Amino acid sequence: MIEYELIRSNRKTLTIQVKPDGSVIVRAPVRLAKYGIAKFVKDHETWIFAQQEKLEKYHENMHVITDEERQEGILQAKKIFPERTAYFAERMGVTYNRITIREQKTRWGSCSSAGNLNFNWKLVLMPSELLDY
Repeated sequence: MIEYELIRSNRKTLTIQVKPDGSVIVRAPVRLAKYGIAKFVKDHETWIFAQQEKLEKYHENMHVITDEERQEGILQAKKIFPERTAYFAERMGVTYNRITIREQKTRWGSCSSAGNLNFNWKLVLMPSELLDY
């Protein structure tokens, strides 16, 4: 029997979500009987186990960046980004203001309307072609 969190709402369909920690959430219509939900989960338990196994393998192989690696990467970024940015700005005929090194979770970089550039330091971990892109 799979343990799961049940969330009922005004929806018409059932869904199963396996979260990054491996826990399971089932979203169901308000009026659907519990035995119908349990049957749905039972019918999809192979898929659920497969997803949990994938997540487990991913977490086993995932490298956690140490503080030392982070500091070294930031120092590299402070050296590389101004050089590469100046090179491409000249080639493209554009200007920019300030360069800021950050650690965003969902972006590699961005540019503000004021021309300020933000780069994710983790770009230095990528091959140079991707960094330049």
